[in-house]
Amino acid sequence: MKKQLRKTILQQRRGMDAESVLARSSAIFSAISALDAVIHASIIHIYYPINNEVDTRKFIQQLWQRNITVIMPRTDFTHHRIINFRVDSFDQLESTTFSMMEPKLSCKEISREPDVVIVPGVAFDRAGNRMGYGGGFYDRFLANTAAIKIAPAYTFQLKDAIPAEAHDVTMDYVICPDEQLCFIDTKAS
Repeated sequence: MKKQLRKTILQQRRGMDAESVLARSSAIFSAISALDAVIHASIIHIYYPINNEVDTRKFIQQLWQRNITVIMPRTDFTHHRIINFRVDSFDQLESTTFSMMEPKLSCKEISREPDVVIVPGVAFDRAGNRMGYGGGFYDRFLANTAAIKIAPAYTFQLKDAIPAEAHDVTMDYVICPDEQLCFIDTKAS
């Protein structure tokens, strides 16, 4: 079921035109920008979009303008982990495996805990569960951070329920163009 759901959503995402991606991404990041966790953050971990993911680029530029430290992931396939690097310009990115744009190794590695993680994913559900791409890189990273986890998603990526496993880390927020879900209060109880 997970494999088929992932395939269906990725096909739907690939079918989006550039105008829709930008309009929906703008609406999503307008809502994310208004969250207290983001307003008060000093370090934000964020991905660079590929294959019609919710587009983070304008938001990243806004973070730089606000002097927020932006850290971006580089995938370490040897050790099956994400390594965080400080990125101050898109010129510090290079195309890597699967045509991902990731920080160059000349960037400064950051071990400090981010305040917020903007989490990529294929699907999310109304309980805050996330389905990634299947490699487990973000699962391992998220399991070891206390940062606020915010998932930007197109409406079609939000499902009533998706398959979840015990090791999966739930999101604190799932933000769609027309809906915002917060799970922080439910985690405290």
